[in-house]
Amino acid sequence: FPNPFNPIINIEYEILSYGFISANILNLRGQHIDELYSEYKKPGNYSITWDGSLQPSGMYLFVLENNSSVLAQKIMLVK
Repeated sequence: FPNPFNPIINIEYEILSYGFISANILNLRGQHIDELYSEYKKPGNYSITWDGSLQPSGMYLFVLENNSSVLAQKIMLVK
């Protein structure tokens, strides 16, 4: 939240089991824009902040990936 955002977004999510988690920002072409983290996480609720001030306005994907699944959420940067 908020979505659309300018230029900082806070993303909240829940991890159900211990494992290796990666969180990335991609553009709609699938190009890697930013790695938010890539590490082992314990189960629980988490929050991460992305500052898109160096990126142009547009639609992006927040991609959260673990060993068995991928979650993608559209986020819109409006300047």
